[in-house]
Amino acid sequence: MDFTPAGKREIDAEKAAKNGGVKKCETCGIEVVPGQKSERGVSPPLNQPEREHLIPKSQGGGGSPSNGQVLCRGCNLGKSDTMP
Repeated sequence: MDFTPAGKREIDAEKAAKNGGVKKCETCGIEVVPGQKSERGVSPPLNQPEREHLIPKSQGGGGSPSNGQVLCRGCNLGKSDTMP
């Protein structure tokens, strides 16, 4: 199950509160920038935030905010469906 829009906002708010109001990647610690509208032929920045499942869906993880984390795009691309 994917995160709902409300669930994504909850994940973002919880993680930002943990870091003094700043959203950071939970793997590498880089500050993430607001997501941009996708454009054909333009790759999103590697520090764009992505909400990721702590326990991957493929391994039984659910879509509740408690199973969510914020990763930069670079870390998320390298994570695949592995467990932390």
